[in-house]
Amino acid sequence: MISCIVILDKHWKQQFRLIESVLKGTCMPDEWIFVTDPLHTDFLSKKLEQYPLAYTVIEEETWNEGKALNQGIERAAHSFVWMPDIRDEVHERMLELMKEEASHADLVIVSHRPVEESENWDQSEASLDIKLDKTIVSKKESMKLLIELDRIFSINWNKLVKKELLQQQPFPEGVSEPEEWIAHELLHRAAKAVWIKNKLYFYLIEP
Repeated sequence: MISCIVILDKHWKQQFRLIESVLKGTCMPDEWIFVTDPLHTDFLSKKLEQYPLAYTVIEEETWNEGKALNQGIERAAHSFVWMPDIRDEVHERMLELMKEEASHADLVIVSHRPVEESENWDQSEASLDIKLDKTIVSKKESMKLLIELDRIFSINWNKLVKKELLQQQPFPEGVSEPEEWIAHELLHRAAKAVWIKNKLYFYLIEP
């Protein structure tokens, strides 16, 4: 089961593309945890009432992203954690396919592609009949891929991570890009990691 943790930082701009995208999909997170600055709590809560979600809102100074993520993980009720960006979108089957792989892995990574804000978000691999392109990533190979394919293996948005791994290796607090500080540890600690090479996560490039 999946806990989705969303950090609403200073770049949020009150966008909800992610939620609307996930609601169109074949699989939903079992809970949503939103970590937001106290100034945004009332607006966020009113907005979330429009969606059929099971959610929790945590007030935290989100400039400290590592601390905010750790707060969300501490509250997560389920065995796997997904930490996407609220501004992005996903393929309709992304979570379904990742969840299937998570049944026999500790870490599932999916490839992504950048999209412009003005671009028509047509889901590049739009067919629901996806020919899955995946590979099991060995510990030795993972370090090589982390260097060669940095933005696939070091970011949070495109990973389904066993909560236990994040409890063993929490995010550092008070640093920029905290996920990059522990990416190698997650890959090393995972008994099995699967990389889905299909580009099923679409992240927004802002001007």
